[in-house]
Amino acid sequence: MKAVGVMWYNYVQNSHVGRNAENMTTYTTSGVCAKKIDFIVEDGIVKKIEFQSGCSGNLQGVSRLAEGMKVEEVISRLKGIKCGDKASSCPDQLAQALAELKAK
Repeated sequence: MKAVGVMWYNYVQNSHVGRNAENMTTYTTSGVCAKKIDFIVEDGIVKKIEFQSGCSGNLQGVSRLAEGMKVEEVISRLKGIKCGDKASSCPDQLAQALAELKAK
């Protein structure tokens, strides 16, 4: 998945995925503390993840554990995790972002 020099957006349930020329994908989250997730996927492998806002220590841990994993494995492990009484969580939002990117 090579990026071109323009941003593209896919709006889904108040969220969007965008990609810039550096191949960094940005996902705007919904209903969680993190405001967005920036990540890089190359050849089906998650290479880098950065959460903006949220619980810093926990999200650094999630990022480091997921980096180097296959996209499908990250989705499988994180999909459906809830945070307190919220309908989603930051890890679940990462799974949603990766699933949207994979569907492209």
